[in-house]
Amino acid sequence: MPTINPIVDGHVGAATTLWSTLLLASGGKSFDSTTAIASGTASGASLVAADLSGAFRKRETFLGFDISGISGTVSSAVLKIRVEDTAGSQNIVPVKGTFSGTPSVAYFNDFEPTTAYSGPQAAAVGWMEFELNSTALSDMNDGSSTLKVSLIDSDHMGGSSPSTPTGLTKITNFRFSEDSSYPPELEYTLISQGVGKLT
Repeated sequence: MPTINPIVDGHVGAATTLWSTLLLASGGKSFDSTTAIASGTASGASLVAADLSGAFRKRETFLGFDISGISGTVSSAVLKIRVEDTAGSQNIVPVKGTFSGTPSVAYFNDFEPTTAYSGPQAAAVGWMEFELNSTALSDMNDGSSTLKVSLIDSDHMGGSSPSTPTGLTKITNFRFSEDSSYPPELEYTLISQGVGKLT
């Protein structure tokens, strides 16, 4: 079964006094696309929605999979990512990523919050598996060379009316492709073939 690591993955974030400002910002303050496992702290974690003494901090994760080598029509797919640790009962949803170019702070908010690729799930240590929906499958079959996915907090970043995490600290840390033991995976099934795995 073929395996390919994501061509890009990591996390990007920023902090300021208003959550609404973070939701609309065109760029972040810091990013990391080279660390195997994100730190447990809000300032360097993979996914964060936090109110830290009146300063809100927001971080999201980005994943880009090279799907140009898939020959055939994808009928189903599952995104898998390994969680190292969590805090604050965070709900996570994969959405359509719109980032491009070299990873940078410009990846911040570079996703479509209302275009979910699967349903939300509660963060839990170990493997999280998201069965991709018809929207994601359509994007995999439209001739694009890369499937871009952002993992965000479904309550405070996703949908049309995300809530402010006042008084909350929600953190999830993922393992990325630099960790050869637990890289993110995209498993897929072709209509005309058996199961393949893209990691």
